[in-house]
Amino acid sequence: MKANSEPIRADDVPAAEEPGVALPGDTGGLPGDVSPHEEDTFPIVGIGASAGGLEALEQFLKGVPPDSGMAFVVVQHLDPTHTGMLPELLQRVTPMPVVQVAETVAVRPDTVYVIPPGHDLALLHRNLHLLEPHAPRGLRLPIDFLFRSLADDLHEKSIGVVLSGTGSDGTLGLRAIKEKAGLVLVQEPASAKFNGMPQSAIGTGLADIVAPVITFTEITAFRELERDLSEARTYAEAIVATVREPLLVLDDAMHVVSANRSFYETFRVPAGEVEGRELYSLGNGEWDVPELRQLLEAVLPANEAFNDFRVDHVFPGIGRRVLLLNARRVISEGENKELVLLAFEDVTGTGREGAP
Repeated sequence: MKANSEPIRADDVPAAEEPGVALPGDTGGLPGDVSPHEEDTFPIVGIGASAGGLEALEQFLKGVPPDSGMAFVVVQHLDPTHTGMLPELLQRVTPMPVVQVAETVAVRPDTVYVIPPGHDLALLHRNLHLLEPHAPRGLRLPIDFLFRSLADDLHEKSIGVVLSGTGSDGTLGLRAIKEKAGLVLVQEPASAKFNGMPQSAIGTGLADIVAPVITFTEITAFRELERDLSEARTYAEAIVATVREPLLVLDDAMHVVSANRSFYETFRVPAGEVEGRELYSLGNGEWDVPELRQLLEAVLPANEAFNDFRVDHVFPGIGRRVLLLNARRVISEGENKELVLLAFEDVTGTGREGAP
């Protein structure tokens, strides 16, 4: 393998998922690899641009505070026969240090890393590796190359930004980032000087944010929203889990999204026989009642709650039970979905059983 001062060929970087291959940070790594610190959990933003992307890049970096706590890796399609001036141009608009990658380097926060002409960049164990491209000129996809490695290395800490450019480079990489729960931002095609790359990225349907000007504020606002929603979801799930009555959460097709512990304990069924299945197919069809179907299927479109729908049934393993069912519409703000909360009250032997 080549010395650290020279670029490494892309073929020399082992795939992270390939079994039996020593990765950087293990006993055998790539030259110059630096083991990440335990506290290195900061997000890394990959920014891809091509023709017409310099202005959008400058606008983005102007809005980044020098102590954002994130790192930024810029990949722009550059003529390999010309000396790159991109670091000098970007340094004019940001107080963060702008570094053109010349060898393997450990990524640090509050720094901008720029690809040199005629190379690829890959991230592995939070180290940027300079690679000799193995694809011929015209067929290279350096933005995809970086984004995929970013997704594999950082998962939900990966952020991909696609700006002005021709072609479709970046699209496959954004898919990889979303598959790992990362964040995807795309410049609005109408505001891009060349809209090929933004249009291709938006066509995946995976962009979290599409805006005329991509700014750092959008990243931080989205991250804060995600944190708030996660905390709210955790709180709500904790409340549901502690409710003594059996509860089901149903989607608009009446499939079970989740159930609380009381449901499983009451009806003595495993989660694999409940979650993801249609309510009416559970058990031996005890919930497949025409009147119940009619009531449930009016909860979402008409926002009609119902109370005390009576079910008298002999359930496997627990015998006869008389249940009163109550349903309400709830909104999952994070996923922008309407759901049905269905509660079961066991009134067997309480004097509230009603007619047999």
